[in-house]
Amino acid sequence: MPWKKVDPMEERLRFISEFQESKCSLSAVCRQFGISRKTGYKWLHRFELGGLEALNEKSRAPHDCPHRTEAWLIDAVIVLRRQRPTWGPRKIAAKLLQQGMAPPAPSTIGDILSRAGLVEPRRTSRRVGIRSWRSGVTKPERANHVWSVDFKGWFRTRDGMPCHPLTVSDLHSRYLLSCTPLHSQRGEPTEQEFGKIFEEFDLPEIIRVDNGSPFGSTGPWGLSRLSVGWLKLGVRVEFIRPGHPEENGSHERMHRTMKSETTRPPEATLHKQAIRLEQWRQVYNEERPHEAIGQQVPASLYKPSTKKYAGSFKEFEYPQWYEPRRVRTDGTIFWKGRQRFIGEAFANSTVGLIENALGNIDVYLGELPLGVLDGKSVSGLISRGKRLNTLMDNLTR
Repeated sequence: MPWKKVDPMEERLRFISEFQESKCSLSAVCRQFGISRKTGYKWLHRFELGGLEALNEKSRAPHDCPHRTEAWLIDAVIVLRRQRPTWGPRKIAAKLLQQGMAPPAPSTIGDILSRAGLVEPRRTSRRVGIRSWRSGVTKPERANHVWSVDFKGWFRTRDGMPCHPLTVSDLHSRYLLSCTPLHSQRGEPTEQEFGKIFEEFDLPEIIRVDNGSPFGSTGPWGLSRLSVGWLKLGVRVEFIRPGHPEENGSHERMHRTMKSETTRPPEATLHKQAIRLEQWRQVYNEERPHEAIGQQVPASLYKPSTKKYAGSFKEFEYPQWYEPRRVRTDGTIFWKGRQRFIGEAFANSTVGLIENALGNIDVYLGELPLGVLDGKSVSGLISRGKRLNTLMDNLTR
């Protein structure tokens, strides 16, 4: 037998009718209907004041909420979100605070955005990034201590031209020093662009890069012509481990933001894309709060470098008991009438040679040991290592 469905409104009418027509006490009628005397008195009182309409359920919402967000503040949240569609509740709260407002809690801002239809559901993913700095990766302690350098994945502008954004950021302040689109990732245009960056911002202590061209190579210590040039300027080169982009996590996270805000869709030409990237860089540095630095803007933490750029490379110098040799453009040197291959990365650089106890020739780039030349054969350089480690004492001159 199915359960009998009871309509609350009908039960209240039956209760009122039973009490009015019977000679029973209110307590007896309440027991008959299975309600308390307090509830019985409530419905009788409502019926006497308002008739049948008063028997309907009333809203239990409070008449007033002292913590309700004011309408003008809700409008400010929505306007800011529409101006910066990729900013989340925390960044919006920080920006409102910078503008002199008392923002609601980030959770409240999230509710406001959701009610306004400004939140798109997305799949959550595991958060990546460096939470504890591994041995061998330098933790930045001050502005210009460690710069991170990389190429954002290339794309085409609407006229079909390839665009390779070269990005340089200061890892301490998160200040984005450069975001320049290049036609390619070849070494020469990249080196020219770094000349402009160094002229504007001077030099860092360390530059962190991945192992790909034009920053790295398969030669001794993974150096390329570009990174050898940095060593000549007295800048350490720090390679992340192959296959571990999380060691450059903050820079990769910046790339994701840049992609979503500047390349969807791309501009019509490379020139217009450069203008858009530069405008975005200014917003990123001067307006966008950054959670990793306490919702401050990067420009508030960045300071000019004290390591000045002289405008040109300085060749390495060696003690008088070393034999200096200038590496030819094809990566070779002449030693005792023989042509010996050192590496194309060291072209136009001066290396130092010294004979060791075994009769072989140790080859140095400044204080960095590149490898050994066999004194009894005509083979090329036997490399000492495949990748630089910035914790080595001989990385700097």
